[in-house]
Amino acid sequence: MLRRARSILWSATAVLIRRKTDRFLKDRLMQADAGSTVLNIGSGGSMDRIVRGCAAQRGLVVTSTDIDPPRRPDRVDDITKSTFPDNSFDVITIMEVLEHVTNPHAAASELKRILKPGGRIILSTPFIFPLHDRPMDFFRYTKYGLQHLFGDLDDLVIEEQNNWAEAMLILNV
Repeated sequence: MLRRARSILWSATAVLIRRKTDRFLKDRLMQADAGSTVLNIGSGGSMDRIVRGCAAQRGLVVTSTDIDPPRRPDRVDDITKSTFPDNSFDVITIMEVLEHVTNPHAAASELKRILKPGGRIILSTPFIFPLHDRPMDFFRYTKYGLQHLFGDLDDLVIEEQNNWAEAMLILNV
């Protein structure tokens, strides 16, 4: 009984949090200029559907990548040592992926290298969140950690997505 109640509470909490993340991604992508090239790192799932839906509405050209071939990306690529040339993309989305990267400094460097001048990285990563995709869940980032990784980007904006009540729900599930 308790296990079932925890499962229901976790599902409701995940939907609440995911809704904010989905809205964040959609809002940012809908600001991209028509014809923009978009790299979506971390293929499959709801984030990929949002990226592709926005691409269809805005006329964006999307390439999806993942380190894991079974996720069926357009291109298998490791963001810590990407094979894309410099200045390749107008927009890079990396949603709920950075916590799974073994070398975040190399990933940040590669993201900045393949981003076109004036481009935008749209990134989301959890802070207070249970372990997931074990054993490939390595890091949690404060806003100061993200500033350390990406502070040299023009117009860096870091926004917290959840409030204290949602954090408490996650911790208690």
